[in-house]
Amino acid sequence: MAKQRPLITGVFPDRESAEKGYSTLASRGYTTNDIDLVMSEDTKKRHFKQALNAYEAAVARRAQVRGGRVPDRANAEEA
Repeated sequence: MAKQRPLITGVFPDRESAEKGYSTLASRGYTTNDIDLVMSEDTKKRHFKQALNAYEAAVARRAQVRGGRVPDRANAEEA
């Protein structure tokens, strides 16, 4: 069984601070499976529009290759 790490929560005032916090956790051995980011829809649209478009395109390509339907973002883990 993997070693359990303590739950760490951070609140950041801006994107730069959040990215620094994320990088710090990654440098200490936390993986992308260990780290979750929560933000408002407005923040996503304002700062991550290009990443969201790339993500949606990747999901659509994967669904097309697999012959499945394209899930909405809320149910993306189905893809």
